[in-house]
Amino acid sequence: MTEPDRKHRLLVASNRGPVTFRVADGGEFVARRGGGGLVTALGGLARLHQVTWVSHALGEGDVAMRDSVGGVAFEEHARGGGSYDLRIVGTPDLTYDRYYHELANPLLWFLQHRLYGFGWDPTITRRTHAAWGAYRDVNARIADALIEELEQAQQAQPDDELPFVMVHDYHLFLVPGMLRERAPEGAERPFVQFFLHIPWPDPGAWRALPRSWAKEVCESLLACEIVGFQTPRDAENFLRTVHHFLGASVEFRTGTVRYMGAITRVRTYPISVAVDEFEEHAQSATVRRLRDRISAMRPAGRDGGGQLIVRVDRTDPSKNIVRGFKAYALLLEEHPELHGEVSMFCQLDPSRQDIAEYVDYLAQVKQAANEVNHRFATTDWMPLHVNLDSNFQAGVAAYCEYDVLFVNPVADGMNLVSKEGPLVNERDGAVVLSDQAGSFNELGPYVVPANPFDIAQQADAMLDALRMPAHARAERAERMRRQVREHDVRDWMDAQLADISALQAGEPMVAR
Repeated sequence: MTEPDRKHRLLVASNRGPVTFRVADGGEFVARRGGGGLVTALGGLARLHQVTWVSHALGEGDVAMRDSVGGVAFEEHARGGGSYDLRIVGTPDLTYDRYYHELANPLLWFLQHRLYGFGWDPTITRRTHAAWGAYRDVNARIADALIEELEQAQQAQPDDELPFVMVHDYHLFLVPGMLRERAPEGAERPFVQFFLHIPWPDPGAWRALPRSWAKEVCESLLACEIVGFQTPRDAENFLRTVHHFLGASVEFRTGTVRYMGAITRVRTYPISVAVDEFEEHAQSATVRRLRDRISAMRPAGRDGGGQLIVRVDRTDPSKNIVRGFKAYALLLEEHPELHGEVSMFCQLDPSRQDIAEYVDYLAQVKQAANEVNHRFATTDWMPLHVNLDSNFQAGVAAYCEYDVLFVNPVADGMNLVSKEGPLVNERDGAVVLSDQAGSFNELGPYVVPANPFDIAQQADAMLDALRMPAHARAERAERMRRQVREHDVRDWMDAQLADISALQAGEPMVAR
């Protein structure tokens, strides 16, 4: 991240904060840093800008920490230097439970990843309508806290511009509209940007919701000066959606929307990896030890050339793990010469196990894995190794060791696995990547493409990757590493700040 021309004041809002707290036995608060690109990007922002982050309480430790400071923002230190202010709002109560476990996840998340078969799901019931009310209520908690922070900022520095407001992800779709509606009369209007980390589907998917809900989401997002997406496809789908539901005037070439006298710019900002930090993880002693264990899963092979296929995923239904296991089984069925020559290692993080759909999908994953080993395992060869736990270091170790990285989501906003793996892999491994992952836009020329719905094609793609000549593997691996290093997570954040600054100054934004 380059030194900025001036220091910005930023208000960042998200459902999950950069840290969560627990109360230790001695009564002191212990902070655990969250994961993800946004948290990492904040580390760089905190060194260069004045940042306040507003997020919701996720547990009793967060509530206790909030209450200990009287509900106001408090200073936290960022990794790598610098500090930011954190404000925790709300309580993990029944309202939050309905908002998160019934509306945001799974309803919005499933809809946006196109996981519903509309002949069966979703079914909107009275309970769903109540959950939409809870979704509004939690969004209001965040919006009200942002308004208070804006008022305090204006009182503290009345001659300065208000902080930029940066709202993140599908949990908070209604916050931008609420900022406009709830701001005190006559108050200066803040600059609001929204960024969506997951896909935005075509207008047909949004028809599954009550029309008034879809319109409310669209109108809220058009209260922003800028709305950002991972890919051009997501941006185009959004433009089509606001035109369909609101009749908004849309200019696709420039990504400009005009609605109710306001102008919203729709932009693309593909998120990426914190390169320095991730490479540091890969060199840690823990990762080195885990690499030895994972490397031992690579079969010796008849001529010493055994290969290891790796996948690293959460057990979300969108990750397509079950179809992936079926494709691997088909590969072994059609190519018996690979028995004892190839194995697969999967580092899988059980995801959202407080939601029924995810519990059911994890059971399907376990069953599909057992079927592969029951069918093909021998006394001296295990075709499939599955590690089911939340182990970040094991995932990084697996990245270092793969000969083939298998990434086959049915839909993904970006998919950082496909960027993290090539960054630290030391075997010039090939990558099989779904053409439905957002990262395919950047990595497509260097990967073996996969159709996530076609298990026969996925089996063929794995075979092509396993048989790829060494010089082709090395060339593609180097190009992927270069792409990730040149377009890292700081580049992602810099692009957003550059657009905000240009728009505020009345200057043209760089084409994206």
